[in-house]
Amino acid sequence: MRLPGLSLRGLPASSGALPKLADANAFDACIFNSPAAVRHAWSAWPSLQIASRSAVFAIGAGTSRALARHGIRALAPDRRNDSEGLLGLPGLAAIDGRHIALIGAPGGRDLIAPALRQRGAIVDEIHVYERAAPRLTRKHFDALAQADDPLITLLSSAEALAHLVTLLPAPLRRRLQRQSLVVSSERLAGIARARGFGNIFRAASAAPSDLVDGAVRALTQHRL
Repeated sequence: MRLPGLSLRGLPASSGALPKLADANAFDACIFNSPAAVRHAWSAWPSLQIASRSAVFAIGAGTSRALARHGIRALAPDRRNDSEGLLGLPGLAAIDGRHIALIGAPGGRDLIAPALRQRGAIVDEIHVYERAAPRLTRKHFDALAQADDPLITLLSSAEALAHLVTLLPAPLRRRLQRQSLVVSSERLAGIARARGFGNIFRAASAAPSDLVDGAVRALTQHRL
């Protein structure tokens, strides 16, 4: 079953993203932090062009594929589909004085921009969408209540975890906390433990295939 933890909403032109996107060819590099960033960037500015001199980076394989659909070849980490993996790319090592556009949403972990600025880059954060709490309805609650054990939840966002803990009725929240949780990072595992989850499995990354591999491990343990 699908239980949304986040609602992603494109930001209006009044947010200031459109003028910044129009100048995207003025940046030395552009970083897209999610497939949603790609989708909403082109939704806001369909004629968006990235200059050939600008390096383009993606936080993971999914974001890289989204950019490829617009004819853009992006550099992405091979192993870690997260902020640390992105920041470990050689192309983002010697960037003193470089002008970089970071395209995504406000909030989140906010690790990339400070790290780039510490390396001497000039970072312009361009927000093309926002994360908000999902609208969970009786339909979601009933589906969760009627789902058979074992329940294995796949999670790659601390914000999504916080929304689920806050919005689910107490009996359903406690049920999830007793079940298996697959998370995309050790940081997220620590947050989940603090939120009352005990049976936690760490996936190799936030990539869907890695999260599914984690779910297979959780299911295997359940069957032992």
